[in-house]
Amino acid sequence: MLIDFFYSLRSTKLPVSVKEYLTLLDEALKAQVIGPSIDEFYFLARMTLIKDEKYFDKFDQAFGTYFHGIAALDEDAFNILLEWLKKRLERDFTPEKKRQIEALGSIDKLMECLKQLPR
Repeated sequence: MLIDFFYSLRSTKLPVSVKEYLTLLDEALKAQVIGPSIDEFYFLARMTLIKDEKYFDKFDQAFGTYFHGIAALDEDAFNILLEWLKKRLERDFTPEKKRQIEALGSIDKLMECLKQLPR
């Protein structure tokens, strides 16, 4: 996946070297200096691969084009997790716990509250 990203950057005429790419892979990613976040990867990749700020805009465009749809995937994954949690709660809660949740509004309201929490 990342080799294609590297070639994508090179195809836009960004001056990205193999050494910078290997630094990103071998030193930064293997050392786990970031969490599993596309935003953190963006800043790490830009810091590692782009040495002149005049290329930042071009990098932003290339990054956005290559990783288009990743944010939507994260939202879909979050919704799948919420559906799984909802089914699990309905299955595992005692009748008393279910009544308590219904008294608060409903399990759907609980799910909406979970969606509002910062990620």
